[in-house]
Amino acid sequence: MLRTRVLTALVLGPLVLLVAWLGEPWLTLGVGLVVVLALIEATDLLVAGGWAVPRVATIAAGLLVAFAVLIDLHYMGYCVGRAGIVCVFDAGAMPVAALTVAVVGLAGLALRHPEPRAGLGAWMASLFAVAWIGVLGPMIVAVGHLNPRDGMLDSPLGNVATWTSGTAWLFLLLGLVWSCDTGAYFVGRAIGRRKLHPQISPSKTVEGYVGGIVVAGVVTGILGWLLIGIAVPVAVGLGAVTAAVAQVGDLAKSLLKRAADRKDSGSLFPGHGGILDRIDSLLFAAPIVVGFAFLFGGMGLSP
Repeated sequence: MLRTRVLTALVLGPLVLLVAWLGEPWLTLGVGLVVVLALIEATDLLVAGGWAVPRVATIAAGLLVAFAVLIDLHYMGYCVGRAGIVCVFDAGAMPVAALTVAVVGLAGLALRHPEPRAGLGAWMASLFAVAWIGVLGPMIVAVGHLNPRDGMLDSPLGNVATWTSGTAWLFLLLGLVWSCDTGAYFVGRAIGRRKLHPQISPSKTVEGYVGGIVVAGVVTGILGWLLIGIAVPVAVGLGAVTAAVAQVGDLAKSLLKRAADRKDSGSLFPGHGGILDRIDSLLFAAPIVVGFAFLFGGMGLSP
């Protein structure tokens, strides 16, 4: 199993890094594809777990919200410092409108269900998938659009001047999440004794959870200084906090898998499961990195 996991990672990892390096339009296209596959897996898990969600409508609503968020991200970056008819709408209007359509439309389908409790459960489950993937997924693209507020997307950062802002932040995010997953896995295998949450994820341990935080903190401290120019103690803190939350994302996905009585979310990647098994931590980590960059890193968004 470990050999299969490593071989798959050796193929998948460079591909993801290449997309991050190339930037747009490949970043948005890649995340869009990931969102589609993740929504399909999520609806399958929900149906397997006993929620009678309308598959096609849930996937369509999730895509509507995701693409509205993606368009809004590009719109906000384009309209920084600009005026004119294209930039008269408030930021966030499109995602709010898309969410409203999703809530109302899925409610209408739920009302058609002959059993009220089942209909309510299906409505809530569908909205869960829409919010989880449709809102959080595009935050990965937002990381790739971070730039200094007084600069542009190709502004160099940190101590590696050839790395532009969006690429540097994306590599920081990927390094943080991957080092967290790796540290948690190997520390847990080596010294893990106390179960973290046996009802949800029997293989995860407290020692592995802490190991993931420590390893991610060290790696983020190095990458933050090299790629972005963040003070090492601050970058270590960012890595540790984000790793702690990212692993909650892993457990949240495991909660859904347990409810569906599935070992993996899918079979797309040998040894790694489905797309949700690969992005669960990223979905929780990306918004934290964006928030940190906005509040403490002096960053904004570029188109």
